[in-house]
Amino acid sequence: MGCSTKVGELLKRIRSDLGLSQKQMAGMTMSVTQYSRIESGDQRIIADDLFEILTAQQVSARCFVDAMTNFDFERAADFTYVLLCQLNKGESDNAYGIKRLIYLCGYGAVLEEYEL
Repeated sequence: MGCSTKVGELLKRIRSDLGLSQKQMAGMTMSVTQYSRIESGDQRIIADDLFEILTAQQVSARCFVDAMTNFDFERAADFTYVLLCQLNKGESDNAYGIKRLIYLCGYGAVLEEYEL
């Protein structure tokens, strides 16, 4: 299962747990169509948008990553590594958002270690 699919599934679970519609969850961050495609794994979400949605629903980034990785430190480190690879390869126009998400998840020392 790809990272996009897992993120979408977790967002859907959070939305369901909160009793929200896709429109409410997407809020002003994106269209309902975009959000629906993210939940289904058909579209990736950029870090800034993910952070904005989580913040609007009062879900901490750390809790989100912990839930995504089932509180497994190695899997959380792997997730952080994927984000770091995106930064290093320049695959993301969203470097600031990725760095912020890594710090909020408690892995800022990794960024400092790699001087990113």
